[in-house]
Amino acid sequence: MNKKEFIKKYPATLPELQISPCAFRETFLLTKNLPYPGIQHLRDICEYGNYTYGALRTSLSRAIKAKELDFFYDKDKVKRFRLTKTQFDVSKELMTDNADAKDFSVVIFSFTTEQEKQRRDARYLLNGYGFRLFAQNTYIRRRIKRELFEKSLKEYGLMNNVFLLDCLDPGTVEFKERLYSQFEMDKTLKLINTFYKDLNNFLTDDLKPDEFSRRLLYVGPVYYNFCFVNEVPIPETYFPKGYLIKELKVYLQSIPEYRWKDFVNYYMNIEKQENKNE
Repeated sequence: MNKKEFIKKYPATLPELQISPCAFRETFLLTKNLPYPGIQHLRDICEYGNYTYGALRTSLSRAIKAKELDFFYDKDKVKRFRLTKTQFDVSKELMTDNADAKDFSVVIFSFTTEQEKQRRDARYLLNGYGFRLFAQNTYIRRRIKRELFEKSLKEYGLMNNVFLLDCLDPGTVEFKERLYSQFEMDKTLKLINTFYKDLNNFLTDDLKPDEFSRRLLYVGPVYYNFCFVNEVPIPETYFPKGYLIKELKVYLQSIPEYRWKDFVNYYMNIEKQENKNE
């Protein structure tokens, strides 16, 4: 699958692409010693995804103002970008989440009419931590580790409005059918398995190093959305037959080491382009 076909089928938004270098730098072992990305790293992948530099700068200003991206200046006064603390905690929780976990976590929230901002914050956190709407003001996912989630609730001042309950798996046919219907499991199975196939056809081994690296950066947010943000958060015992989510989740970790070295070389070549006056 060529670049044009993949981007058309799996569009990544500008805010998603602009944090992709940050996410890769902070996630994978072979990239954690790299300098934090500067504007040229973000510009390169966003332009690869068909966004202009002007649009990127506008989007960055909005993201920083909304505290959806963090930044600092290094010793050479180069502006560097990184995930916010909440983004890092959420991604860490989702990427270490184990489908072998038994049972479910249910969240119920309650807000007054005047607490619209708090309501939005709660929905943002719930979606980020992989909860899915199950009934009015009620969200569900497979059982979550409480520590990071409750820490985020405290940081947002939501402990008095959001209630986390751990619930035993009822194990009934009726409950399973309700979950499948609510989460459109037939549709989800097809989407996941098709994406897995397309990913294999997009990140082929015959690509030149820089092209492979840019494709990898583009794939990052799309992959993250499929595997974690929009994943149906059910225990493995509820997986339908032929569902390739487990194989998809280890896909990036299975990329050969020499390809990660190609990525590091690409990243450092972009680093040389950093404008010291940014």
